[in-house]
Amino acid sequence: MLTFPKTLSEYVLWVNFSKHVVNSDLDFLLGCVYIPPENTKYASPEAFNEIEREMIELSHHGNKVAIVGDFNAKTQVRDDFVEPDDNFIRSLNLDENDELYSYLYDIEKLKLYNVPLRRASQCKAKVNNYGNKLLDFCKQNNMYIANGRIGNDAQIGKTTCSDVSVIDYLLLSSDMFRYTTDFEIKVFDPLISDVHCRLVFSLCKLTDECIYNTECHENRYTKWKSCKEQDFVKHILDDERGNLHRINDKLNELLNKQHDNVTNNEINDIVNSISELFKGSAKQVFGSNNAYRKRRLRCDNKPWFNRECHLNRVEFNKAKALFHKVNNPINKTNLNRASKVYRKTLNKNYRNYQEKLSSELRNTARMDSKKFWNILNKCDGSVKKGNADICITELYEYFKDLNKSVYDDDDFELENPDNSIFDDYLNGEITTDEIKFSLINLKNSKASGIDQILNEYLKSTMDVFLPIYQKIFNLILNTASIPDVWKIGIIKPVYKNKGDPKDPDNYRAITLVSCLGKVFTSVINNRLNKISDEFDLISSAQAGFRKGHSTTDNMFVLYSLISIYFSLGKKLYCTFIDFSKAFDSVWRVGLWKKLQKSNITGKIFNIIYKLYDKTKSCVKNGCEQSDLFNCEIGLKQGENLSPFLFAIYLNDLETYLVEKNVNCLQTIDKLCIDNIGVYLKLFIILYADDTVLFSETPDGLQLALNEFEQYCNTWKLTINSGKTKIVIFSKRKCARTPHFTLCNVELEILEGYTYLGLFFNFSCSFFKARKKIVEQAQKSVFAVYKKLRNISLPVDLQLKIFDSLIMPVLLYSSEIWGFENTNIIEKIHLQFCKYILNVRKSTPNFIVYGELGRYPLDIEIKCRIIVFWHKLITSSKLSSTIYKLMYTLHENGTMLFKWLAYVKDIFSQTGLNYVWYYQSTCSFSKDEIKRLVKSRLKDQFIQKWFDNILNSSRGQTYSILKTKFEQEKYLIKLNTNDRKIMCKFRSCNMHLPIEKGRWLGIPRQERTCTLCNLYIGDEFHYLFICESVLVKCLREKYIPKYYFTYPSQLKMQGLFNIFNVKIHTKLCKFIEKLEKILT
Repeated sequence: MLTFPKTLSEYVLWVNFSKHVVNSDLDFLLGCVYIPPENTKYASPEAFNEIEREMIELSHHGNKVAIVGDFNAKTQVRDDFVEPDDNFIRSLNLDENDELYSYLYDIEKLKLYNVPLRRASQCKAKVNNYGNKLLDFCKQNNMYIANGRIGNDAQIGKTTCSDVSVIDYLLLSSDMFRYTTDFEIKVFDPLISDVHCRLVFSLCKLTDECIYNTECHENRYTKWKSCKEQDFVKHILDDERGNLHRINDKLNELLNKQHDNVTNNEINDIVNSISELFKGSAKQVFGSNNAYRKRRLRCDNKPWFNRECHLNRVEFNKAKALFHKVNNPINKTNLNRASKVYRKTLNKNYRNYQEKLSSELRNTARMDSKKFWNILNKCDGSVKKGNADICITELYEYFKDLNKSVYDDDDFELENPDNSIFDDYLNGEITTDEIKFSLINLKNSKASGIDQILNEYLKSTMDVFLPIYQKIFNLILNTASIPDVWKIGIIKPVYKNKGDPKDPDNYRAITLVSCLGKVFTSVINNRLNKISDEFDLISSAQAGFRKGHSTTDNMFVLYSLISIYFSLGKKLYCTFIDFSKAFDSVWRVGLWKKLQKSNITGKIFNIIYKLYDKTKSCVKNGCEQSDLFNCEIGLKQGENLSPFLFAIYLNDLETYLVEKNVNCLQTIDKLCIDNIGVYLKLFIILYADDTVLFSETPDGLQLALNEFEQYCNTWKLTINSGKTKIVIFSKRKCARTPHFTLCNVELEILEGYTYLGLFFNFSCSFFKARKKIVEQAQKSVFAVYKKLRNISLPVDLQLKIFDSLIMPVLLYSSEIWGFENTNIIEKIHLQFCKYILNVRKSTPNFIVYGELGRYPLDIEIKCRIIVFWHKLITSSKLSSTIYKLMYTLHENGTMLFKWLAYVKDIFSQTGLNYVWYYQSTCSFSKDEIKRLVKSRLKDQFIQKWFDNILNSSRGQTYSILKTKFEQEKYLIKLNTNDRKIMCKFRSCNMHLPIEKGRWLGIPRQERTCTLCNLYIGDEFHYLFICESVLVKCLREKYIPKYYFTYPSQLKMQGLFNIFNVKIHTKLCKFIEKLEKILT
């Protein structure tokens, strides 16, 4: 029931409780802590880091941990959690099923267990350094202080020391609140402690939990296996029943008919035949699997423990049982033999698994974060919960009501004049090149629609089916007859990790539609986007889902406008609009009208209209599937055409505001006319449904809000007034704030707002933005730590995981805020690097960079800024127009802008001033300018890095060991234990007198060897000189004689830099045994 894991820290003792103690699905870990008071001789700055590292190493999935004890940390009532920023997390495009997504939203479990977010505390002492470290520890690891939150101490927060402060705590992971009861801080008893109060809590045993996954056996599917792709294609071509030929013949027959004579049933038959051909071939080649199998979830199973291991374990257990029954030499020999075979089998399969895992991670694209998470989840046996914890009937009724139209005029008949100015291109015959482009861009590992056709089927057989696709697509285009299976969606409800999981409103609807149908709509969408770009069909204020546009463009526009108004000593009034289910509630009749008004008519219009005519959906949860229901409102989530259609739906908003005499940003308009000869009437910027209204005055903003409300009423858009916020951007806080209303609700005025994932403070400082990003990134880092704890990956792959999973979070929108101080960002990078090297926090940064061959993230930030700058100067979008205005004002000295000054400084720093001064004629491509800037920044960093080594007292030995800036080979070639030992020696983390003396302030010349007392006890001394008998024996055993015969710094350099696995493995043994002697 109880085990006591080995601990290397002197600050914590661990107890592992079996899951049966509280009837849990996982074991849980209890830590008992004592950390000496800070500013005493026993204090250590590494105490919290040591506890954290051990907790990560020992906790299975990190979701059931309790730590109790004396932390000597004073925290008052400061927050021990990071509230998830919905806008920021949404901007990362995480899958709701990703473990990182759940980790970021862990705090929602407290609400689920009725635990208050804010705790009470009667602590009167000021928050100390340990207090800040404890709060950081909690935030990073999703641990929460129980004091003042639960039990008899709820909303009280009694003091625990001398009736003055709280320094004794119970920390719980979110899931542990389910099992913890009766928490109480007892009255001080001098018989038990001198000044401390007792912390008493109980663990309760829950009723039986279901630890089986779903029980359906019936639903069978085929899983794509890339290794059998050629077999799949061959089976299609060798189809004995001639289905492929029959499909082609039937298509030719239909194409020879008059379009009006082609029926929907005939098109359905062809599409269904294609589906059956794919499904039949897939079943034959790949076999079928149970979609849902009843099996007990064994979380302690190792992914490398295969059938061979299982069989050998059975033989080993038989031999062991026989030996215990009859103890004789024959049975003992058989037991030893079985044990040896079993151990060899385990080692072989583990080694093979590690090699396969490393290969899979290396072959994964750096930015494919979803695939990285899938691989890591598979490694530690994590089970992803994919089913909604709610009745299928409730989900059916909820989504049925959500998709029911409440408008009276939905049967309005629309005319469709076939006289569009875009007719030649928009309504022309679909070509094979268009289809091929759409097929190539299909993503793998996507779920199929109701026809069970996977993207992999379509891509692998592209050459075979391309002529067939062209015929069927053109037939559909000319007849506007959409196959029935393309109109049916399967809604998969995904829990948002917020609120009650029994409430259907807390589920996001992911609609799965036919993959073949999406190829067709992709072709249509590409045509629409092309004519939109050529004819400026979409307003320049709308940047959402448009080629060459990104969220960064709109962030830059907002930042630039604020900067310009600040330079003029003016305020900028902004309303950040929040729509309620914008995509889901689009009025379709209104959409048809707007499409026709935008000259999108003819065949394309008919296709779009028919795609939404009599569409149906069903809800699928696990093995349960609801009946079909009609979808009468809104756009299809995840459908190719939806972003363009929504952009069209809001496209006339700007024109509407002009017609209603709403004032634009007249200052910007005048500056553009005077400086760059451009008329720019700017009222609003949009990124899909993320909308910002601007004004220079309070009255102007209220007028814009009134007219915006009228527009939404006309076009049946619902505004969420509770989430719509106002920020008044000014250099100082407004002494008196005006009042604004929308939909008869007074809007809240905030000091800042997270727009498209970036927090904009009222003063336009990005300090809080960087802080918010760092808080989210820290949680991401520790989510990754917990994944890596039991996986012995080479260091280069761990760094690749950082670059793929953490860096996108850490550097999100750095193109905008990167000109400010980035030390807080680099701190996270170094924290991760020191973790994978297993070195102390106090290890010099130059050693960390040198061992890993890593460059500061500041270089990546500067490169991102330069790439974004290049996009601005080579396009004509709204952000480019604003940039040209700022550049003109900046260069003629009218105004100064920090962002532009920073870009100019980067070019000056890298000796590329001419690029800045002649940017209008810049001949460099985006990649060329990035490569050039990055190369020069790296060269400059390496020079500075060498200087830091030479000028640091801790770099004297390192300057001998390290002659070249590159990742050290031992980090890849040596096993994990030897790697840690070698790194410890090279990075000043050994308990040598030279290091101990530095901690205690002993002069260098007095830090002599504790074994021979002859010379300074540094690395060189123990390797080659120390005359201690113990050390000499070790030296002769593990170090080649050449190196300690007439030793020199040159020989020391050769020993460490001429890498040889055998020599370095022995050297690690020497270092390991030396440390034991010294400690």
